[in-house]
Amino acid sequence: PTAPVSRIPDIPLPQLRTLANVLTLDTCSDIACINASSLITNLSTLVNDTRQLLTSELLRVAGILGGYATVNLQGLMSRLTSASMPPSEILSMFYSPSSHELNLLRVLRNIVTLSAPTAAAAAGDKNA
Repeated sequence: PTAPVSRIPDIPLPQLRTLANVLTLDTCSDIACINASSLITNLSTLVNDTRQLLTSELLRVAGILGGYATVNLQGLMSRLTSASMPPSEILSMFYSPSSHELNLLRVLRNIVTLSAPTAAAAAGDKNA
């Protein structure tokens, strides 16, 4: 008797989009982001289309968040140069734990995780 062969799950793109979008929610708690990142880390070990699709989706989200962050930083620069209020008050208006910049950093950290070689790929490279 042969052992059953494990099949790597294929996760549909809509679910991967949902996972990537969790990291962008303004109401995403630290625990929810940690759980989403943990799931992404676990999915990064898969050597199938899921890994590539998730990376592509995270890159798409990073591009959107990068655009928002750029607009926010331009607004900050504009207010700081106009000096209509003290810099500390201006900076407090732009600091938020749910800011686009923080969400962008979360997404980028997960892209780096997905970009790391998998254990299976590393083993394959050593055997080549």
